[in-house]
Amino acid sequence: MFACWGCDLRSGYPACGLVALFRRKRVAVQFRSLSTLPPLGSRLTLVLVGLLALTCVWIVFHPARFGPASPSHDVDLYRAILARVRAGQDYASAAIIEHRRLHYPLRPFFVVRPPALTLMLAALPPGLIPKLLYIAIAALGFGAWVIRLRFEGASRLIQVCLLTGLGLGMGAAVLGIENSLWFHETWIGFLFAGALGVRRVGRVWPAVLAGLLAALLRELATPFLLAMGLAALLERRWGEVAAFATAIGLVGVEIVWHAQVIRSLTNGADLHSQGWLTVGGLGFLLETTTWNLAPTLFGGWISALILPLSLIGLILWDGPTGLRLKLVLGGYCTAFLLVGRPDNVYWGLMIAPLIGLTAGAGVWGLIDLLAPRPSSKS
Repeated sequence: MFACWGCDLRSGYPACGLVALFRRKRVAVQFRSLSTLPPLGSRLTLVLVGLLALTCVWIVFHPARFGPASPSHDVDLYRAILARVRAGQDYASAAIIEHRRLHYPLRPFFVVRPPALTLMLAALPPGLIPKLLYIAIAALGFGAWVIRLRFEGASRLIQVCLLTGLGLGMGAAVLGIENSLWFHETWIGFLFAGALGVRRVGRVWPAVLAGLLAALLRELATPFLLAMGLAALLERRWGEVAAFATAIGLVGVEIVWHAQVIRSLTNGADLHSQGWLTVGGLGFLLETTTWNLAPTLFGGWISALILPLSLIGLILWDGPTGLRLKLVLGGYCTAFLLVGRPDNVYWGLMIAPLIGLTAGAGVWGLIDLLAPRPSSKS
């Protein structure tokens, strides 16, 4: 019923009217097998990934690898700003006061987070409700992939590998909710996963809205919209290109407005950020990919395997979704090689679910490669 080798997940639909509705305009999730690559390509891929894995192992166990811990004071900043907004103060003034009080930089303007997340939390009753909303968005992102893989006929092995990887990629943020709730990047990561899970040909607006909301929460999510728009451009889906271009334009308007508001309230005496172009290389990239539950469950050594497994998954993932994952993760991972201070490793929360998802695909690829092949009979 299901394809196994070089899997095209378009087979195996259950016979029901709802599935038939999705089937008419679906975008199949497609994988190829390492065993189906040309011999040189397959061997070269394994050699390169093996070298990357060995390098990652060395970095993970190198004593000088770890920089300063992820900044716990940021949570204090976000809580203090939220308390002022709940007391009736406008967001910009509250943010300026707390940045100065806690000796945070105020220049350039984007060191002050956009107001969307704080205003949303301020509108909700404190306590359980924000946490339930947070968990609900994570569940929607996960559920989108459960439905997608089922409707597109994924084998049980592929479903287990991908959903386990996705769950591990989301798990650290969900279990650490007391602190992770306050980080914009965790919400963004859930929205990225949901956007790619629900996107299909002829019905892209849920993905556009999820990506737009992520970028309104923080400007660091804008590259996701760019990658999605570029993928649509490469596929000549002009309506989709226009939709993502519109979303990017709206984010641009929000950024300009935010810049004007913050600049009107700051002066030359305010602290300036020390900058982010540090060329942290593979060490920093590895730090950003450790926001995963697997190291907690199985030990820190496994963090050395997450990135190589994700790379295998990206190589094997074909089709429209594979293209978008390559552009999104390729863009962010390349950026993290060059940009980001040691205390910015929490940026990895934005891509943690997708890293987990593609690492799960990499596990499937290795299982598929090592599995015995059915003998051909003449």
